[in-house]
Amino acid sequence: MKSRITPRTKAMILNSPNNPTGRVLTRDELNIVARSAQEHGYWVLSDEIYEHIIYDKRQHISLAALPGMRDLTVTINGMSKAYAMTGWRLGYLGAPAPLCEQILKVQQHVVTCAPGFVQAAGVAALQGPQGCVAEMVAEYDSRRRFMTDALNALPGVHCPLPEGAFYLFPRVTHRGMDSNALAKFMIEEAHVAVTPGAAFGNTGTQNVRLTFATSMANLRQAIEQLKTAMG
Repeated sequence: MKSRITPRTKAMILNSPNNPTGRVLTRDELNIVARSAQEHGYWVLSDEIYEHIIYDKRQHISLAALPGMRDLTVTINGMSKAYAMTGWRLGYLGAPAPLCEQILKVQQHVVTCAPGFVQAAGVAALQGPQGCVAEMVAEYDSRRRFMTDALNALPGVHCPLPEGAFYLFPRVTHRGMDSNALAKFMIEEAHVAVTPGAAFGNTGTQNVRLTFATSMANLRQAIEQLKTAMG
């Protein structure tokens, strides 16, 4: 991270829990980001959309809550993930008031506002019982473990157990293909759609992204088809 910061750095984009890796940053790691932002005077755009989808008793820590970061952080969140409201496209952000005033000038002329009934649904989601979120995360947890074990049993696949969100980002050395070739192979030969890791940067050229936000029946079928295609 330090090697990327220059006098021209204006902002850093941070995503934890992370898409695509499932990584959840610890307090110590976030403190490193906080110290750097304060030392160099740049903003941090903290995407925390997966804050409630987290496993193994890990703790989500909002960057803006750390000492000295309230005035340097733009916290981005929404209803799509924790409340499964993806199609309604309802989100929000928190930032210092002077910055929010400038953001509002752009927002008003781009989207005007979210539909009223969608806003009402968002309020209901935030103020209503949260048991449904815990139930959903528990179901994701079982799918996460199944898929990680199943992928690691395939030839040439190494898949870390994700700590949050609902994605897997395995490294695949099958036939020496890069991520774009792997994605093409998997859709054509196994009929399983994945996202090439190269879409997320140079460090993902041997990876593909899969999601386990679907039924266990679909996941089992996908694994069987991958087994057949990959031999």
